[in-house]
Amino acid sequence: MIDRIARILSDHSAILPTELYNEGWMLRLVLDWYSRRPGSDGRALFEQDARWFSEGRLSSQFLSRYRGDKLAETHTHTDGVVGHFDIAQRSEVRPQSGATQLLVLEAKLASKLSSGTTRAPGYDQAARSVACLAHVAGEAGIAPGSLSSFGFWVFAPRKRLKEFTSLATTESVKAKVRKRVDQFGDDKIEWYNGIFLPHLESMSVGTMAWEDLLDAMEAEGAGTEFREFYQECCTYANL
Repeated sequence: MIDRIARILSDHSAILPTELYNEGWMLRLVLDWYSRRPGSDGRALFEQDARWFSEGRLSSQFLSRYRGDKLAETHTHTDGVVGHFDIAQRSEVRPQSGATQLLVLEAKLASKLSSGTTRAPGYDQAARSVACLAHVAGEAGIAPGSLSSFGFWVFAPRKRLKEFTSLATTESVKAKVRKRVDQFGDDKIEWYNGIFLPHLESMSVGTMAWEDLLDAMEAEGAGTEFREFYQECCTYANL
């Protein structure tokens, strides 16, 4: 059956090529490769015994408080999570006791980070993901600064990287999460000061070019097949 699925995915007369050649599959291939080589180089993504998961969900500090809550939001969907965690019902990511790593990764080709939500315009995807990351760490009882690898990163084509660098910064995230908190009056200030800010101070937030990841992989003997797949992804994304 797996061979049949592989044949279907490679048959462009049967399905759209973008069902295979997209940022989601590019991220899965990269994470699978790195997961088998922990500590292989300075860009290694995986700590000892870490795992990865695609399309996991992060809980939020701003979930509905009551029926009809007009300020509420739902769980945040992630392209990829790396670290020490379990997957609960409905693909919810829950950090493990004693975790040392928790990374949220966003994969981009032609698309942008979402600019906000219906109930919180300007609360962009980077700010929301980081806020949820701090929330789940706090819920799990993880002390600020205790994770040696903790953060949010956007992977994007090198020629588009500048479009994300102004959003994927601690300064941008801090301001936008504070604005979101202010929507609730005093209800969320204690969480913001006691949980969010201390965790944010220990996070890495930034961007990385797909090409840099591929260069590092090839230097470790990955071969050219990953770059060839990436080039196909860029072709079908009209990049």
